Amino acid sequence: MYCQKCGAQLDADAQFCKSCGTAIRTTPQPYAPVYQQPAKQTNNLALFGLILSFVMPIGGLVVSIIARKQCIERGEDGEKLAKAGIVAGAIYCALLAVMIIALVVLQLVLFTKTRAPIVPALPYY
Repeated sequence: MYCQKCGAQLDADAQFCKSCGTAIRTTPQPYAPVYQQPAKQTNNLALFGLILSFVMPIGGLVVSIIARKQCIERGEDGEKLAKAGIVAGAIYCALLAVMIIALVVLQLVLFTKTRAPIVPALPYY
């Protein structure tokens, strides 16, 4: 062990330097702080995509797909939110498509002129 002021060699149990008289630090040094990894930031686009999936499903589906890609590339949190937005948007789009197809088919069945008329036409005299 050496003196921090003059550089002289010290005994192991010395309290003062024999050369310059400087007090030797006997208290232990505090431990170095443990490095903590900074908290990941949540991707705001993932939350926006999830909410948009219920309001405008096609837009929400597209935004959620973009958000999931960003989460993977940037290492951000929010990938589960993006997946939920993708699933909700896809289900909602499928339900809307089925409903539109059902309405078109129902309209074709009810309002086509291929059915027989309810009241037969009266003959002309």
